[in-house]
Amino acid sequence: MSFLQKLSRLLLSLSAQKNFAAARNSSMQACQSLSSIFPGHVSFPHDQVYEDSVSSYAFIGTRLRPTCLVTPRSTNDVAVVIMVLGDLDSVAFAIRSGGHNTNNGFADAADGITIDLSAMNELVLKRSPDSISVGPGARWQIVYEALDPYNISIQGGRNGHVGLGGYLLGVNFEVVLPPGIIVNTNATTNADLFAALKGGLKNFGIVTRLDLQIFQEGPIDEELIETLSTFKEPEKFDPHAMFTLGFLYDTTTRTFSADIAIVLASMHWATITFHASRTTLIRIHAAFQRTSLALAESYVSANLTIACSIQSVPAATPASNSNSLGFEPSTRPKRRLFNLGIAFQYENPVATEGLGTAIMIFARELDQIAREDHADDGHLYLNYAGDWQDVLGGYGTEIVEKMRRVSTKYDGSRMFQRQVKGGFKLYKE
Repeated sequence: MSFLQKLSRLLLSLSAQKNFAAARNSSMQACQSLSSIFPGHVSFPHDQVYEDSVSSYAFIGTRLRPTCLVTPRSTNDVAVVIMVLGDLDSVAFAIRSGGHNTNNGFADAADGITIDLSAMNELVLKRSPDSISVGPGARWQIVYEALDPYNISIQGGRNGHVGLGGYLLGVNFEVVLPPGIIVNTNATTNADLFAALKGGLKNFGIVTRLDLQIFQEGPIDEELIETLSTFKEPEKFDPHAMFTLGFLYDTTTRTFSADIAIVLASMHWATITFHASRTTLIRIHAAFQRTSLALAESYVSANLTIACSIQSVPAATPASNSNSLGFEPSTRPKRRLFNLGIAFQYENPVATEGLGTAIMIFARELDQIAREDHADDGHLYLNYAGDWQDVLGGYGTEIVEKMRRVSTKYDGSRMFQRQVKGGFKLYKE
């Protein structure tokens, strides 16, 4: 390396350190301001609340350490937080509901402020109309247990530890927008924002209450078994039903199985969507086995587990209750598409970079298989997507442009584009 190259690298390093220090100082100023407004609800490294929050993220690799953590108790609290951060536009922040996303920085900020919504977990059952109001900090298990005594339920996550916020369809959302404005959004009020939020993630504001439709539910019995066994038979097809199956390879025991288990380890995710095809499924399974055996040899000490989960894409929503996922009701995705989630779980942090590359290669191989079989589809399920995947692009150009217009309308300063660093963004830097 020449002297000039060394000098250039040193200057870049010093500039980066200076920018880092400036950002850290701005974040600390914001933390101090918030602490004076919310005494007892802003925590710092080594505080018990802070450490408990960091350790509660589902996956080790996503446990970042923000400058401080603010824990609002109400919608008004969130509005004040947004007002403060709006005046400090150099401060990055993240929004955390359940902390279950596997992508680094999607629900936490290493050098900024994390808004932890876990204290906003109230549940209110309404009989007219038949709905419940739930805070974004609630977990699915608590919600289901609260509804079970009434023999009612809602359409929600299958993992009880996952939080409600992030990726959910409802009948109404209460949202805090810049610079601290509180609005309701549904199919008739702020309908464009309502559609954009369903698939648009953290690009517009912070959802502080979710109103969800409930339905009657009886006990699970043999009828469910029969329904599952005939799931795709045309004469018995149920557009409201859903299933998932999977296959797994444990490199430690060198065994294949159908037991999909998520552990508290580091993890990479990726996803593809494809048309139901026997040929494609056989080729995907063969690629899974081939890749698993190869990675077992390359990452002997990583305690690696490779899992694939296949589930049917559900029904598209009607035009009267639109979202931003890019499925037109006339396309009937429920009748033809599968989603495949890929998970690499591992314990050795040294393997992080290599396995991150490996899962990209594997996902692209599976996508290529689907293309060769004319079974590929551009949609990507964002809860399984890696941060390198173009989820919003999968919705289609028209949808993305529509969401950008919504962003301009409700967040003219682009606060949620500039200061919220994590997530799939409407504008690529």
